[in-house]
Amino acid sequence: MSSTAVSGARVSALTLSLLASVAALSLTSHANAQEAQSPGFLGTLYLKSETPAAEEDGVVPKTSTAGSKVPLEISRTPQTVSVVTGQELAQRQADNSTEALRYSAGVNSELYGSDPRSDWIRVRGFHAPEYLDGLKLARGTFAWPRVDPYFAERYEVLRGPAGSLYGQTPPGGLVNLVSKRPTEETLRQVGLQFGNQNRTSITGDFGGKLTEDGRLSYRLTAKLRQSDTQVDFVQDNRKAIAGALTWKIGSATELTLLAQTLRDDAGSAQFLPSQGTVFPSPNGELPINLFTGEPDYDKFVMEQQVVGYDLTHDFANGLRLSHKLRWSEVDYALNVVRGIGMVPASDTMLNRRATDIYDLTRAMSTDTNLSFGLQTGAVQHDVLVGLDHRNQTSDFKLDVGLVAPLDIYNPTYGATVTPFTTIFNTTTEMRQTGIYIQDSIEVGNLNLLLTARNDWYDLETTDNGASPATKTKNDGSEFTWRAGAVYSFDNGVSVYGSHATSFAPLAGLNTTTGAPLEPTKSRQSEVGVKYAPAGRNALVTLSAFDLLQENTVVNNGTTVSQVGESRTKGIELEARAAFDNGWALGGSVARLDTEITVGTAAQQGNRLPFVPDLQASLWASYDFGGSLDWLTIGGGIRHAGSSYGSTANTIKTGNFTVADLNMSFDLDKVLPGDGARFDLSIANITNEKYVTTCDNADACYWGAERTIRGALIFDF
Repeated sequence: MSSTAVSGARVSALTLSLLASVAALSLTSHANAQEAQSPGFLGTLYLKSETPAAEEDGVVPKTSTAGSKVPLEISRTPQTVSVVTGQELAQRQADNSTEALRYSAGVNSELYGSDPRSDWIRVRGFHAPEYLDGLKLARGTFAWPRVDPYFAERYEVLRGPAGSLYGQTPPGGLVNLVSKRPTEETLRQVGLQFGNQNRTSITGDFGGKLTEDGRLSYRLTAKLRQSDTQVDFVQDNRKAIAGALTWKIGSATELTLLAQTLRDDAGSAQFLPSQGTVFPSPNGELPINLFTGEPDYDKFVMEQQVVGYDLTHDFANGLRLSHKLRWSEVDYALNVVRGIGMVPASDTMLNRRATDIYDLTRAMSTDTNLSFGLQTGAVQHDVLVGLDHRNQTSDFKLDVGLVAPLDIYNPTYGATVTPFTTIFNTTTEMRQTGIYIQDSIEVGNLNLLLTARNDWYDLETTDNGASPATKTKNDGSEFTWRAGAVYSFDNGVSVYGSHATSFAPLAGLNTTTGAPLEPTKSRQSEVGVKYAPAGRNALVTLSAFDLLQENTVVNNGTTVSQVGESRTKGIELEARAAFDNGWALGGSVARLDTEITVGTAAQQGNRLPFVPDLQASLWASYDFGGSLDWLTIGGGIRHAGSSYGSTANTIKTGNFTVADLNMSFDLDKVLPGDGARFDLSIANITNEKYVTTCDNADACYWGAERTIRGALIFDF
């Protein structure tokens, strides 16, 4: 590590020291910190009263933590934030992050259609990492974390660069999931879900006090699912359980322990040729259920463990300390036979390759910060100062072998897999430490949000397949910042503007210069209007942005260079409203114009891959009153425009539009006392057949077919 880097040992020691100090303070502090004030040399310190965003109900959330690390009104956040609430997740019976984010502006969550392996989420054209309660989960080359929506209170999508808050992040944004937390009110819920594709699922959610005074409370959530998929021989089975325990140590100190484990036994998306999917074939269109692998060989298992804690302490002098620590592990093992292109001069025979992928990724993340309010005359400051650290290790191995071709119009299985050749066998270690400061300034109707951060990182990749093993080391430091302003008018209209930056270190070498790859860097300017009328449950956001990424890696055959640059300009509109007459409405439109501004001759001026030029959605629900007050009906329409599958723009997929329906029957209002509810959801009602994207001419993916799910839920 370079001399500027902060070692993991020093950070761990600092964390333990802070923890010991807070524990001691919590046992001796008897002051009510919520009412404490102390005079400061610049003004008056005060402790800002904060309500966790997860406690909000309905479909129109007003606050989020994603854009500031502390609860902040979305209308006063100078970036766009989308929130999917727990009520929406339950109504639509979202079973993964892909389904949960279908109606969020600027989000492409179904990149590879119905794929049981991972959630392939892109925000503003770039892969979006998943965070849990503000801390990034372990994420390797293929070992990507998955949090079941049943374990989440809400999803928060922060769009645009977030480096000044979270360190190394892609430029498009990130997705933060908020865990279900212990409740003081007794919660007992069990559910049974069933549907097409032989789907059955059992869920349970329990919570309440463990002591009469409520100092100890708990939450236990579990899910067991068995299901086939739209592809023959591919399953989507899951076992998952999450637990949480909150201890109110004193009037000013609270500790919450959180843990969850998840195991997926499933399969892979099918890599289909463009002939028979995007382009016509003399033998007709390929069926959605086509399996191109080997039933006795293909297998996918992913196991994920997450354990950690959140500690908060309110000091009597107006300070609040927040300390989080989380350890996560993703163990990914995939054996799959997949298509690699049609046999030359054949319209029926598909060449295949066996691929074995093993990816074990472990990460420890911690974030410690102090927050306080400072009143200086007419100016109010809400200040956040913090230090976070992340340490991750990934062991990645990829082997390939050949398999006999398959007649995809008359498949016969049972081929033998040849001996394997190792393509990758690497170990990657990454350490990152960042210090940050944020000041949210309020002067009358004007809000300023200023954030600055410096990161020290150390990235080391070992090629275990070389003899002897070789190491590539990238380290350094990066400064990122954000400046934004929001002016709020009395009629609920707010106008805002911001500029934000981010970076992401890269593993490997520039084969042209022989030097380690420089981190990608990005910057974004964004302006917009938000409307949150007083006394009404509504929020509308209209934004325009200009996003530039530099140092993009350009892979041109056998060489890797770093001369790339891309630009994304876009306009997004997202609106949500709930009315007293029972109606709830939501809609979004995102128009993205992408361009590779610096690249190879074959890339220059092309669009970025996997980014639809237009995305739009509209949904509505209605709670009936009177004699039908037990019935809620909702539905929506989703549209995605055309997109390219590579930077060369050689293959283009068309647009598609699908419709969804959900109905909820509150049986407790019909037969009081049974506490029962029945939910019905149908995604892609018309069973539209469409291609989501193509990586190239040899790898195209069918979208999700009609999916029917019914759930009987009991609260007792």
